[in-house]
Amino acid sequence: MNPSVLDHLVSKQGLYHGKGTNQDGQPFLATLDLKSVVGGHAVEIRFRAQDHEMAFHEELTLITTDLLKNCVALFTVSSNTPGMLEHILAEDTDDQIRERRLIFRLGDPGDLRLFRQEITLDLMMDQSLEYRYSWGVPHEKLAVRNHAVLRLSQAPAQ
Repeated sequence: MNPSVLDHLVSKQGLYHGKGTNQDGQPFLATLDLKSVVGGHAVEIRFRAQDHEMAFHEELTLITTDLLKNCVALFTVSSNTPGMLEHILAEDTDDQIRERRLIFRLGDPGDLRLFRQEITLDLMMDQSLEYRYSWGVPHEKLAVRNHAVLRLSQAPAQ
C-alpha cells in the first residue's frame, strides 16, 4: 500500500539540483527545495530555473489537503503568474521506473476554450525527481513546456 501523498513527499525532502529545457528547447539549471512545513500538514516546494546569467522562473508551491474539497491539492505562485493557482491531484500512479507519479491539474486538459495547466512530479526509482509543467492557452493543445530532472544534493539537517 502506498503511503499518503504528503508522507511520501516528506520522505523525499531535501535540496535537489539538475538540468531542464524550457518551452523553446533552451537548457536551464534547476534547483528544487522540497520540505515538510507546518508540522507535516503541508509540503513546500521552492523551484528556480536559471540560464547561465540569471533566474528566469521562480515559484513557491504548497501541497496539502484542501479541506473544503476533501482532496490533495497543489497551490502555486510563480514569476509567470500574478497570483496563486490551485491544481487538484488528478493522478497518483506508479510503474517500473517511478515510485510515484503525481499529476496536479488546473482545468480540463481537453477543453481548448480555456487555459489549462498540469504540474507533474515524478519520484523515480533511481531517486531522481522530475518536475514538469504542461499548459495550453485557449485554442492550443496542452503540451509539456518545461521539464527538469533533478538529483538530491543535500538532505535536510536532522
